[in-house]
Amino acid sequence: MLFGASSGPVPPVDLQRLNRAGSVYVTRPTLADHTVTRAELEHRAAAVLGAVADGTLDVHVGATFPLRRADDAHRALEGRSTTGKVLLLPDAAGEPTAPAEPAEPAGQGPSTS
Repeated sequence: MLFGASSGPVPPVDLQRLNRAGSVYVTRPTLADHTVTRAELEHRAAAVLGAVADGTLDVHVGATFPLRRADDAHRALEGRSTTGKVLLLPDAAGEPTAPAEPAEPAGQGPSTS
């Protein structure tokens, strides 16, 4: 199963190689294949967000960047120096802005937000 393709297109696959593995299949799902109505989308989103909120689903945040440093976030993604999610955080009104330093991965250095 393929979710996203941040490193580029998937190379061709020789489907005959799957014969050796038994009942194996290849799929490229999209959200639209699993949610037909708006109500179903909202139901599924609530289930996922509920699992995040109660700790059942752990979401790894690899780095955060202030929104004003979106260009740095893009460079980090393009340079493949991130893992997990990369979040852009809105700048809080009235707060001083942080110096433009590279973001540290979450849990491995000072906060960049």
